Amino acid sequence: MGLMALKVDMEQAYDCMAWDTLSRVMEAMGFSSHFIHWVTECITLPWLAFLLNGNRSQWINARSGLRQGCPLSPYLFILCSELLIKALWQHGERLGVQIVANGKRVSHLLYNDDILIFAEAKPDNARRIQHILTDYCGWTGQKVNHNNLAIMFSKRFPHWKGRQIARQIGFNAVSSIEYLGIPLVMRKLIKADFSNLVAKASTKRKTETGGGLHYVPWSELCKPADQGGLGFHASSVWQGPLRDRLALNFIRQPNILMHRILIGKYGTNPWKVWPGHNISVSWRVINDGVMALQPIVRWSIGDGSGIDVLGDIWIMDRRLDQWPTFEDLAHLENNKVSFLLNDSREWNEDLVLRHFGDPMTAQILAIPCGQTGTKDSPELI
Repeated sequence: MGLMALKVDMEQAYDCMAWDTLSRVMEAMGFSSHFIHWVTECITLPWLAFLLNGNRSQWINARSGLRQGCPLSPYLFILCSELLIKALWQHGERLGVQIVANGKRVSHLLYNDDILIFAEAKPDNARRIQHILTDYCGWTGQKVNHNNLAIMFSKRFPHWKGRQIARQIGFNAVSSIEYLGIPLVMRKLIKADFSNLVAKASTKRKTETGGGLHYVPWSELCKPADQGGLGFHASSVWQGPLRDRLALNFIRQPNILMHRILIGKYGTNPWKVWPGHNISVSWRVINDGVMALQPIVRWSIGDGSGIDVLGDIWIMDRRLDQWPTFEDLAHLENNKVSFLLNDSREWNEDLVLRHFGDPMTAQILAIPCGQTGTKDSPELI
C-alpha cells in the first residue's frame, strides 16, 4: 500500500474569508447572538486606503476578509477552518494514514493557511480531497494557490502511478515538501536537508557595516530586563518542568491526537520503559517527565489499577515506602491499589487490616474510592 501527502497553500487566506460564513459557523458552534453581533461589528465593512508614492488612494469599502495583525483574527480564522476539518473527518474511514497499528488515523495537519493532507495513494482519494478543497473554497471564499500545490508519495509507490495521480488533480509531484520551514522527506533527514535554514541564518549575521545579528552570551539574555537581559528562560533549567507538564497532560488528556497515537503503540502506562532503541522521542520525553513527576503528584483513586501501593503517593503526601512505620510492607511490593479493593471498587476492610494494621487502616478507609468506570487521576501536591 502506498501513501501520499498533499501540501495545499491558500492565496491571501485572511483577505478572502467570507463574513457570512464566519457568522454561520459561530452560530452552529453555539455562540450567543450577542457575541456574534459584537464580533461581526469588529470585522465587517471596514474602509481602506493605500499610500502609493506618498499619495493616498480613494477610500475602498472591503467586502470580505479578516485584518492581519488584529489579535482577534487568528481565532476567527481557526473557527472557519473547522469547516475543512469537519469535511476531512467525515471521510475519515477513507482518508488518513495509520501511524501505528492500533492508533488513530491522521488525515491532516493544519497551521494557519498551510495544510497537509494524508491518505492512501489512490486516484479516488486524490479526487475526494480535491472535491473537499473545492467545497471549502466555495463555503469560505478561499482560493487555492495552484502554483504551490505539491504531492509526495511513499518510497515504494511506483513513480508512474504517482505522476498519473498528480496530473489528474493538478498537483506537482515532488520528492520532498517543506512545511513550516522544515523539510519533510521519505527518508532519514541528513545535514544537507537543512542547508536552506543555515543559509537564511547566515545572511543575518553581523556584517562589517554593523548590520545583522550580534552575538550575546545566553546567560546574559536570560537575566531579567532590569539587569540588562531579555528575561528568556534557560532551557537547561526548564527542561525538567516542561517534560513534567507534558507527562501530566498525557495522563490527564488521553484524547489528544498525539496521545492517542502514542497509546496505540505504547499503551496507557507512561512509566513503562520499552526495551530496544527504536523508541519514539515523544515517548522518551514522557518517560522522563513521569519519573520526575512521581514524587510531586497525589493520586485520586478510581479503579486503583494504575497506582502502585508503595511507590506512588495516595495517602497524605508521601509514598508508603518512605513512611516511618512499624508494619512490614515489603509483601505489598509491585502491587496496585486495586488489590485492596473488592469487586464493587470499595475498600476490602479485612484485607486492608491484614496488611496495614489498625492505625493505618483507619486512615486508608477514610480515602474515597471511584465509582464503576472512573479512572485514577493525578493531582499536583
